[in-house]
Amino acid sequence: MRRKKFVYVVAFFAALWFHNTLALTTCVNVNVFWRHLDADNYNSKDLYGNHDLVLASKAFSSLRHVISSLDALPSPYREFYYLRAEESLKFASNHREDSSPAS
Repeated sequence: MRRKKFVYVVAFFAALWFHNTLALTTCVNVNVFWRHLDADNYNSKDLYGNHDLVLASKAFSSLRHVISSLDALPSPYREFYYLRAEESLKFASNHREDSSPAS
């Protein structure tokens, strides 16, 4: 009986990098997350450290409410306020004392 040959590939993605993978053959993926912030930044039920941070979860919950509110506006106003919100987020992200991700 012949033994199958396997190809091993290891890919490293730095923290806060958006990524996805596509398996073209049978494969095994392993994600490893390291917690480096104070424990109160993480959801207490998040065993593996791969959920959004607590404050980020609250912010995205608020954002979903904003989106729902803007969706109720008539079309030309909805687009205007979406663009205004987008510009507000861009401005905020570019005008922080420390705009780089924590390391």
